Parts: sequence; C-alpha cells; structure tokens
Amino acid sequence: MTKKPKAEIEPQKPELPEPDKREKEAIQKATQDLLKRKPELYAKIEFLKESNNTNISAPHSNTTGWYARVLAAFGTSSANFLNETIGNLNKAITTDINKPLSEQAYNSALAVLDSMQPQNELETMLITQMIATHNLAMQQLGLLKRTDHA
Repeated sequence: MTKKPKAEIEPQKPELPEPDKREKEAIQKATQDLLKRKPELYAKIEFLKESNNTNISAPHSNTTGWYARVLAAFGTSSANFLNETIGNLNKAITTDINKPLSEQAYNSALAVLDSMQPQNELETMLITQMIATHNLAMQQLGLLKRTDHA
C-alpha cells in the first residue's frame, strides 16, 4: 500500500499594496479610453482536413454584419481580394505550412488590419506585408536567441 503525499499548504502570499493616486487616475483613464474603442473584430477558425482549407466564420449570429466589418477591415468590397489576402496571410504567417493558421495568429493580424483602417486594397497589401515581415522577424529573432553560439 503506497502512502499518499500530504497536501502541502501554500504559504499565504503577502497582500499587494493599493495603487497610489496617480496610478488610480491612470487606470481610470485607460479604462475610459478602452471603452471608447470599437469592439474587437475576430473570427472563428476551422481547418477542414478533407479539403485542406481553412474556414473562417463569424463568432456570433450576425454573419452579414460581421462580414461587412471584415471587408471594411481589409479595405475592400471584393470577396476575391479578401479570400486571396487571407490565403496569402495564411502562407506568410503560418510557422508550419502543413498546419492550419491558428485562430490567435489570424485574429492578431485581423486586429492590426482593423486598427490601421486601410482605405483600399493597396493599403491592405502594404499592411499585410508589414504583418508578415514583423512575424518573420520575431520568429527569426526567437530562433537566433535560442541558438547555441559556443
């Protein structure tokens, strides 16, 4: 018969001090600024193994309104441009081409596009290049940092 280890009691962590007056004011201002921002634009991602495609859909019941927001975020009214750009983003920011684009990676790119508010397809192309370049630079810097230089 094996003995069960006794449950260890975690030492109580010391209570954190209250923020000072200036910090409280900064927190209040940040909260007000955040509430003024438009809601996050995000999508549900589903990888379809049988067709090797990625299905991107609305996270709520108003698919028409969500689709309008996505088109606006991509600075276009063209479904063809939207689909091509999403495919290009998928190729550019996926770390493993054999794996689907993660929901977090896609929604991160979508947040950048939505915040930059491109006015047309050319601006969207430039922004997606910035996203892809940034992601590649961060991946390579991470690899370089983990490389043994001995």
